[in-house]
Amino acid sequence: MSMDETLRTIYGQDCEFVRYHDGLMWSRFQTVAAIEAAMLYGRYRVDSLMGVDRILFLFFGSVLVLLCCLLAFRNRKVSLAHLERIRHIENEAAVRKLSYHRPPHSSADVFLWVAAIVLTASNAWIIGRLLCVRS
Repeated sequence: MSMDETLRTIYGQDCEFVRYHDGLMWSRFQTVAAIEAAMLYGRYRVDSLMGVDRILFLFFGSVLVLLCCLLAFRNRKVSLAHLERIRHIENEAAVRKLSYHRPPHSSADVFLWVAAIVLTASNAWIIGRLLCVRS
């Protein structure tokens, strides 16, 4: 196997790796949306949750949301590290005059941070308001 074939193989594997982790990151945010929807439904529509049960339900839901957000950020960080390696291979390919097609990648950093902050703040506000009503 020549050096060019090795580079093409590594490049292809890195592109698949980035694609996989990017999809995993977005599926985790879909999980966050489902957990958040269940929390809000339980908070405002389920009458059998009273007092401490409601507070515990919202607290553990908020912890799950936070954990899923952290895992999504981890996937983003891993993807960015491999994108850096892909860029290095592309630069080397430009020097060697090899043809590569740059993989599309999302620039979701701002969205990820804003979504995580808004979700965490809204969950804290809902739990705080519920505690104030109970006191």
